[in-house]
Amino acid sequence: LQRMNPADLAAIANFSVTREGVGKVEWQGAVDVRGADLDSIVVIEQSEVSIYTDEEKMGLKPPRGTKLNRPAKLTMENVFPKNRDAPNANEKFKRKVAAATVNMGAELINYDPQSGSWLLLVDHFSRYGLDDDDSD
Repeated sequence: LQRMNPADLAAIANFSVTREGVGKVEWQGAVDVRGADLDSIVVIEQSEVSIYTDEEKMGLKPPRGTKLNRPAKLTMENVFPKNRDAPNANEKFKRKVAAATVNMGAELINYDPQSGSWLLLVDHFSRYGLDDDDSD
């Protein structure tokens, strides 16, 4: 990105940010990343992705549909219940992930309890993920 000119940075197709073993954000369509400090804007943690957290607190978050505040596919890896050995743990957790996805206003693509891979579509950004008490 550092070698790209401003015109190219204004419309990057298939733009994504990955944190290996934790998660990935893949934006749909061309994305404008001019002036974006990706290290501070994009936060990918275990079971959680957030974009523009600090900017939102300061009232500086870009409007929906602009910059990185646009539709994307999120993949969160290694999302498992705390007690995987409990009876029906995978099925209960799968339902919990589905409910959490709907409550966040996102669309569930898939949750695989064997791999812990959670895929969802979002229209815009805030924080998406499970709270600690949700990972039972």
